Amino acid sequence: MDRLSGIPFASKVSSKLKRLRSKSATAICLISETSLMSGRQSASSLKAASQPTLPKKKGSLAKPALLIDDATNLYQVDCLLFRSEQLRAEDIPLLESNDIDAILNLRIFGQRANHKLLNHITDNMNVSLHNYPLKTWYVTPQEVAKALVQIRALKMQNKRVLVHCYHGSNRTGIIVAMYRIIEQDWSIEQAKLEMVTGDFGYHPMWVNLRAMLNPATVAEVRAQM
Repeated sequence: MDRLSGIPFASKVSSKLKRLRSKSATAICLISETSLMSGRQSASSLKAASQPTLPKKKGSLAKPALLIDDATNLYQVDCLLFRSEQLRAEDIPLLESNDIDAILNLRIFGQRANHKLLNHITDNMNVSLHNYPLKTWYVTPQEVAKALVQIRALKMQNKRVLVHCYHGSNRTGIIVAMYRIIEQDWSIEQAKLEMVTGDFGYHPMWVNLRAMLNPATVAEVRAQM
């Protein structure tokens, strides 16, 4: 049964909750990262510390995603990119508090109830919705490239982007892993380690996703972008 069934939607969000954006994306990154490192000393932050220690790479900061909310598997990947599981009506305050501007939805099943909630969000908040449905058992390099191009375009507009599927583990995991490699210059080994051994709940049965993290497939994704 879909988690969204029978859940009432929250009241309209005040536009005043959206903070003013800096014209400089770099400045926002610095402010965001400083806030994340110093302002969240909760249990969520403590769990983030349990993320796997990633090998350092010359010229690359291998910082694991920071846990924001355990119940929704919500993590901040970098200053403008977030990842989570399926959204619920009661999770909307998390969108507000993290100033999410855009949602990249990777779900393909259960979309009727999912779209109902997402449409409410876009109707009642200044949030854009972008649907890129993926089949967990068969994700193609072309599909990954399209999702990454959309993320890149939104970030170029200084948008804070949330990527989610149902669990926030597998389809979300491969998109974020490819993002790490292509957009953040992580090694394939770094990205695979975070995807598979991080606390996101990756399911080992999806060997096809893990197998995508190889030089040939990464090159194919790059070529499609």
